[in-house]
Amino acid sequence: STNKVGVCHFGFLPMGQASTILTDLSAVQHPDLRRFLAYWQDKRQGRWMPARRDVDPLEFSWILGRVSLVEVAEEEPRFRYRLLASTLADHLGYEVTGRSTADIPEPEMRAYVEGQYFRVTESRLPHADRGDMLLDGRLWRSETLYLPLSADDGRVDMILVARITDRPRRPRHLLMNEAGPLGKPAPGAAASAQPAQRSPV
Repeated sequence: STNKVGVCHFGFLPMGQASTILTDLSAVQHPDLRRFLAYWQDKRQGRWMPARRDVDPLEFSWILGRVSLVEVAEEEPRFRYRLLASTLADHLGYEVTGRSTADIPEPEMRAYVEGQYFRVTESRLPHADRGDMLLDGRLWRSETLYLPLSADDGRVDMILVARITDRPRRPRHLLMNEAGPLGKPAPGAAASAQPAQRSPV
């Protein structure tokens, strides 16, 4: 059996990261994530990881709006969203349920999530990250848990992603750079400040 979790600590850098595999699960801090990890562990039933058929959304209603389900294919595109968490879609400002990570319009966000999904599929272990991340000009403060699923207890074919996050914001230094003389918006800044529209599924 496995009792390991990989934890990636992100600093205040666009894509800076360092990761390590820990031998205990105490690194996961948020109580909802710890409860979800315990649920995944229980569903393993002695196997390396549970299968999709073993997990029932009705059994984790306390975190359901924060959970995404990612399908892992053997060919490109590798990662497709069966479901994007409703709270995350609201924070992102767009919807990618039914689409692949290639359809994520923000390049740093796309690289970040694909990197985490590759990490899980290659290690076949649960992973977590937490901290402040500056991606595509937005500062995210979050803790995320990535849990592998497998129909044959071998190849990872799905990933459960539970993310606890604040609404992202524009860092002060970026807002200052966008301001013109005497704090007036620079040309074109008003247009870029409009909220993103959610794409239809």
